[in-house]
Amino acid sequence: MKLENEKLWLAAKVLLVLNIFKFLGELIFLEFEPLNTIGLVLLVPLIITSLIIYVRKEREYREVVEIEENFHKFLRDLSQEMEAGESLPDAIDATAQSDYDALTDEIKRVHAHISWGIPVNEALHKMGERSGSPHIRSALSIVLDAAESGGKIIEGLDDTADYSERLYEIRRKRKRSTRTYIIIFYIAFIIFVGIVAVLVNSLLPALLNTEVQNQAGGAGFQIEEITNVLFYMTLMQGGFSGAVAGKISEGSVIAGIKHSIAMITIAIVAFQFFVF
Repeated sequence: MKLENEKLWLAAKVLLVLNIFKFLGELIFLEFEPLNTIGLVLLVPLIITSLIIYVRKEREYREVVEIEENFHKFLRDLSQEMEAGESLPDAIDATAQSDYDALTDEIKRVHAHISWGIPVNEALHKMGERSGSPHIRSALSIVLDAAESGGKIIEGLDDTADYSERLYEIRRKRKRSTRTYIIIFYIAFIIFVGIVAVLVNSLLPALLNTEVQNQAGGAGFQIEEITNVLFYMTLMQGGFSGAVAGKISEGSVIAGIKHSIAMITIAIVAFQFFVF
């Protein structure tokens, strides 16, 4: 899976570079043809590859989120078991019988490793590495440090559980509060596309008919060339706006790929029907 992801990233980077070189070549020779055969051959695979990367990354992200959602409950249950006099391995044995949704399988795996004779510290460390969550890795390292140093591990579990729960609530609130901003991003982009359509269909033809333009003999002023440049600008606007939207809403540029693809699709459809 890791090798496949690396190949997808490499393909996306190559396609992106080729699209950039195509645009630069057209800019140098002033022959803009964004939706010709070569343009479609380069642009469509880039969109498809980006979509595949997003789907895979989104699936991995959701798995991590599902594990993190119940992590604070697991830590609290561990703390309660240890307050009742259980050792850390016995507390893990007790919690392995509980239901923590996506985290349940990981806890059962830790319990299995301990039953096979693997030290509890090593088993928990491997759990943090498998989770793919930086938060879980750091939280478990704090718990393990407290256990190894002979500190107050119960207090460490409680404090880490409180922090995990607050972090989870902050993420939920951020996602809810940023939905409005995502809608604003889309509205602003659609307005931008609409302004470009009006500009090409109304303002530019009017400029061509002005006396100044006629006296200049056209001066290389071609609606088709300007339209194609505006099309590229709109694609870049959609791509970067989607990336920013993902960063704001979920803290990840990868999460913004879906918004970028949606905005780029809107741009292509709008230009195809209302501009070109």
